[in-house]
Amino acid sequence: MTQPGYRGEAVGKIVLDLTPVDGGYVVTVHTVHVIDTKSSKFDEAIATHSRQLDKTVDYWLAEPLAQINGDLTFKSAAKARMVETPYTEFIQRVQLETMGADISATSIFNNEGHGFENPITMRNIMTNYVYPDGLALELITGKDLKAALEKTATYFTMSADQQIVVNPAFYSPKLRHYNYDMYEGINYQINVAQPIGKRISNLTYQGNPFAMNKNSKLPLTVIALVVVATMICSKLIRSSLRIRPR
Repeated sequence: MTQPGYRGEAVGKIVLDLTPVDGGYVVTVHTVHVIDTKSSKFDEAIATHSRQLDKTVDYWLAEPLAQINGDLTFKSAAKARMVETPYTEFIQRVQLETMGADISATSIFNNEGHGFENPITMRNIMTNYVYPDGLALELITGKDLKAALEKTATYFTMSADQQIVVNPAFYSPKLRHYNYDMYEGINYQINVAQPIGKRISNLTYQGNPFAMNKNSKLPLTVIALVVVATMICSKLIRSSLRIRPR
């Protein structure tokens, strides 16, 4: 199985040389190639048959869905992960109100999106919020929350010249910007200079220190829920927004 990028940007090619051995086969030579499709030509027959479908999909992607009174765009995804933007605030508020939660977590999934332009279109939504998903409401303790924050803080590291940069583990061998979560409803500080596991400080809720035994309701995407469930013992309260087919 290969996963050579996405959106048809490449094709994976695996070549195996097999040698018969005792009624079966063994692989004697294997090579793997990633073939870039950037310079490849479209198959004219397929292009002809899909032209009307392309127009329909393009119309669906470009149709205005909502108007914005203000600005929900940002220039740099890297900076938006460090300094809250109106776009991030909007997503967090939607999750809080939709799920009736105390705190919220969301991600900027890639570096291609730059927030919601005006008017908001489906293309705009799919560029910024790339995974078809739903929301689940989790009951977590302060201890769970602290562990989740320490995990997300591993996204950053210090460079040789003492600058905050992205941990290489989050972009090699695979881009995983979506694994860095930003939280709303609480205040906290990340000190990247501290060792992993000891980076979170001044964790407060409504101006008071967050008690480690305090229970809170946290909305997560269903995909994120699977990740969190492997890290902390949390309790699913309810699920909303059924996952759309991939």
